[in-house]
Amino acid sequence: MHQAEHKFAVASTTEHTSELLLDQEIARTKSGQLKVAKTLDQIAQDNFMARRMPSWQAALNAFSRAHESEESRKGYCPSVVRVAEEIIECLQFAEPPPNGAPFAASVVLFHPTDRGALKVFSASAASVFPRNYSFDERHLPSAFRKTCVDAWNVMHTANALAISPLGSSAILGNSVFPLCEEATGRCFGVLISGAPEASPAPDELLRRLAKLAGPQLERTWKLQNVGQMVKVAANWITKLAFHDHRSVEVHWTPGMASTVVSKRVKNGADWEPLMYHSGDTMKHFEMELRWHDPMHPHNQKHTLGTLTVDCTGVSEMDDQMVELLHTTAPLVQRCVDEIAAMHVFDPCPMTNAEDLNAAFAHARLLLPNKLQAEMRRQIHLLDPSLLQELATYEHVSDGVHDLVKGVLVLLGHDRHELPHKWMELRPMIQPATLVDRMLDLDLTSETKEMKKRWCESHRVTAGVDFKKLLTKEAVAGAPTRVLVKWLLATRLVHQVILTIKHETEEHADEHLEGKGVGEVNKPGKQQHGHGHKHAHRKHGGKAPHHKDKGADAHATPSAGAPAVPPISAPHKGAKALPPLGQEAAAGAAIQPPAKPLLHDIHDDCGARGDEQTFEQIMDHAMGIDHP
Repeated sequence: MHQAEHKFAVASTTEHTSELLLDQEIARTKSGQLKVAKTLDQIAQDNFMARRMPSWQAALNAFSRAHESEESRKGYCPSVVRVAEEIIECLQFAEPPPNGAPFAASVVLFHPTDRGALKVFSASAASVFPRNYSFDERHLPSAFRKTCVDAWNVMHTANALAISPLGSSAILGNSVFPLCEEATGRCFGVLISGAPEASPAPDELLRRLAKLAGPQLERTWKLQNVGQMVKVAANWITKLAFHDHRSVEVHWTPGMASTVVSKRVKNGADWEPLMYHSGDTMKHFEMELRWHDPMHPHNQKHTLGTLTVDCTGVSEMDDQMVELLHTTAPLVQRCVDEIAAMHVFDPCPMTNAEDLNAAFAHARLLLPNKLQAEMRRQIHLLDPSLLQELATYEHVSDGVHDLVKGVLVLLGHDRHELPHKWMELRPMIQPATLVDRMLDLDLTSETKEMKKRWCESHRVTAGVDFKKLLTKEAVAGAPTRVLVKWLLATRLVHQVILTIKHETEEHADEHLEGKGVGEVNKPGKQQHGHGHKHAHRKHGGKAPHHKDKGADAHATPSAGAPAVPPISAPHKGAKALPPLGQEAAAGAAIQPPAKPLLHDIHDDCGARGDEQTFEQIMDHAMGIDHP
């Protein structure tokens, strides 16, 4: 009995062991089959890639060359819609559908004005979506609900939905690949290939194209916004200059580096006392805008383009124009920096004149320190040997003699102690000492001593023809031009600084006196256009006269003359604005001020600043009627 039970147990154990061994063998066989199948699939995919890669690479290279070449950067700035269309064209060229099969592809991005929705920027004829179709995540259309869900899932996760490694015609459905920013990896759109009745393109092609197209779409969107912002700034400068009876030409040249900077570095004789200016009378203003290219975010800044302003005709670069340009230009560069750092389809700064006007009113308060620092920086670039040449001249004209005396008086010498003969005055021209005193000159000072210096300097140079001395045919040459430029620019900057300083103090006094906004903004206290209540309003219709020939636009009025009110000062009661673009960083659109900061334009154009937009006020002043 026991022997029989023992034999049965042994037989059962043996049978169980055999079954386990058989299962293990079957598992190993299946694993081997899977490995073989995977290897065969990889071989097939490699063979497929080897056959298709040349045409893929040709299409991708053509797409890249159209956007990355230097010629394209300077002259070709397409829209986001056009780049989306080129993506579809590139995909169709790289992998055309076989045997006339339908080609289905679409580029879907965040909606430009509604971040809760997606918009189809480009689509082929067989695509699931029609072009310009929009849909949000909460209300998905039933006709192609699955495609919409797939698109939103990829938008949220930035993980591709790949269903067709080899682009087989037997596979129907959608492959969805994210379009991401280069630096942050943030997904702002998707590339969809395929449809319920159409096969998607191979996954590897879609992956490569999406990786290339994402940064290009990002770059194009940012270039579009930079162009729009620069256009707003250019129109703003032109209209304000026109309103002040000045003729200027404003140009934006994409891809061009500033010629002013390169000239200043290469030729010290063409030294300029203020940045961005060139020409004997500083009538040419040129600012190079630079940015971190989204296609190369980790490299140094690239040249984006150059903004130029030229005073034409009899218009001069006076203190009002310097104040306008030297406040506006840094604002434009700051906006470029903000746009370069923004996410795609975030609200952009300074997209209209109201935003620019509000930012300008606050930025101009920093202009005094900025201009003084700018002049000191330019003086550091001055080669003292240019001034040393002047000390070697045996004879000079009376104009050069008075010019040198005017400079020395402004730098601290007593006018009555200066010699009347050139040979006796010449030893006082010590280049190192002159440059040091130029650097130490405080243009913001209003002490009795400094007021005396300004007055005496004007008196000494009353008969000097500055325009004649600025010509290259002048006998004294480059040293004289350096001193003339410095003296005129110093007087001009001093006038700008005092104008802003006095006007700021007036507003502070009014605030302390508890006056309301309505009283401050009465017609008698309103400010003109971009901030100047023209001098001719206080001088019987004539501009104040300065004795210096050829330097009327640059000279500072003598002591006691009425100060010219500054450009676009903020009205009393205006709230301090956050840094430009701060609202955009928080995800909210920049709100323009409730009222324009220009309050007295209606004196000239018959329209109240709080009833019309800035553009309408300016257009009315130019004779352009709105319906």
